[in-house]
Amino acid sequence: MPVIEHWVHLVAAAMWVGPQIFLIFVFRPPLKLIPQAGLRRQVTEAIIARYNLLSWGSLVVLIITGLLNALNTISSWEALFATRYGILLAVKVLFVLAVLGLTALHTFYLGPRLLKFPPQVEESTDESLVKEYRRAQRQSLVVSSFNLLFSLLVLLMVALMRWG
Repeated sequence: MPVIEHWVHLVAAAMWVGPQIFLIFVFRPPLKLIPQAGLRRQVTEAIIARYNLLSWGSLVVLIITGLLNALNTISSWEALFATRYGILLAVKVLFVLAVLGLTALHTFYLGPRLLKFPPQVEESTDESLVKEYRRAQRQSLVVSSFNLLFSLLVLLMVALMRWG
């Protein structure tokens, strides 16, 4: 059974990290090439809606399989802080908590905040509205980037736990 748990855990990790890389480095940059603001908004909303389902689903699977893997590997609470593996696992859990917090911040606050702006906000003559929108976009990108960074650090902890 542990092999299946590890495999499911790895698949869920790929489903979590892969789309983050895609959104930040592949999807976002050419999005500016769509000249119609309304169409750009529609495409973004459709992709983000699907991404949110995938991301939260994979996070749930990661947490469940991660707990199962930890229970199968760590023999006691003392081993959690007395072994190299246990310490790396504890650090990994801290990074996972950061990922969960940033994901929740983006899903429930930053994303909906961006969607409150009208689709043609970038073409608005209201400079304060455009400035506020650009600030919200930057915050979204910063949070998404840190989320990816912490996700990659989780993967680094896994590599160190296994091969380090």
